[in-house]
Amino acid sequence: MEEILKQILNKLEKLESIENKIDRIESDISAINYTSKQMDNKIDSITNVEANLMEVKANI
Repeated sequence: MEEILKQILNKLEKLESIENKIDRIESDISAINYTSKQMDNKIDSITNVEANLMEVKANI
C-alpha cells in the first residue's frame, strides 16, 4: 500500500512538472504573439511613412 502511494505521489509530481512546462510554453507563445503584433504595427508605420514620402515627392 505504501509503495502504491509513493508511485501515485511520484506520478503527481511528474504531472505538476509537465503542467509547469506547459505554462512556460504558453507564456512564450504569448510573448511571441505580442512581439509579432508589434512587428506588424511597425511594418504598418513604415508603410505609412513610405506612402507619405511618395506623396511629398509627387508634390515637389
